[in-house]
Amino acid sequence: MKHYKKLLLVFLFTISTHFIFADQLSYITKSQADSAISVLKNQSEVLLWCACCDKDPKLVIKIKDLKLNIVGQNKDYYQIVVVGIDKTGKEMKYDIDLAYTHIFKNGKWYSLGQELGFKCDPCTEPFIFKK
Repeated sequence: MKHYKKLLLVFLFTISTHFIFADQLSYITKSQADSAISVLKNQSEVLLWCACCDKDPKLVIKIKDLKLNIVGQNKDYYQIVVVGIDKTGKEMKYDIDLAYTHIFKNGKWYSLGQELGFKCDPCTEPFIFKK
């Protein structure tokens, strides 16, 4: 019986660590959204990647448009939507999480959430990625 309890505990811990990092800066305040959009307007592309998530591929998107959706029960949160084109030329829409949205500067990709000084853990240091 003790083995089952230990196995269950390990399983629950493993599952919970995945959710701890999920959606850190997906629903944000209006002020945070305005700051992020201000930066994103000066970017030609973004890299979407959750380094905390198993087998999540790095996805570079050429930005065509940015939208702001109101979310939450009291409509007091916002979510940024990037409308862009992927490497195959397909137009896509992505609800982004600023912790896992990376911008390019000085030869490396940086977490937008960290660059804006928001509390988050992108699970990676700035990194080099060649498209």
